[in-house]
Amino acid sequence: MSPYRFLIDAGAVILAAGIFLTLYNMMLTGVEIVVKTWRRIFVSRAGRRLRAMGVIQEKPYLAHNELDWKRLALLIATPGLALVIHDFILSSIVLMIGMAILTWVNFQQK
Repeated sequence: MSPYRFLIDAGAVILAAGIFLTLYNMMLTGVEIVVKTWRRIFVSRAGRRLRAMGVIQEKPYLAHNELDWKRLALLIATPGLALVIHDFILSSIVLMIGMAILTWVNFQQK
């Protein structure tokens, strides 16, 4: 192996490592930007929707949020039950009944 061949091979390895590290760093930065943007958009929208449906309740005298487990269970169980039924007509009826119950619970509280 000649010294020139060794320099060419070492240069190729260093170039490949440099490209890999640069692309890896760009990928990490890109993923971090996407995750932060997703959290900023999704968490705020989901939080507003859950507050509007009454799942998350704010108590001003305690200055913290409280999760209403009954409403959250209803919100999760209704589509789950509709998926378990596997019937188009009954699934839509289950979804309508679940939303009616959730609306009624919200109406009673206000």
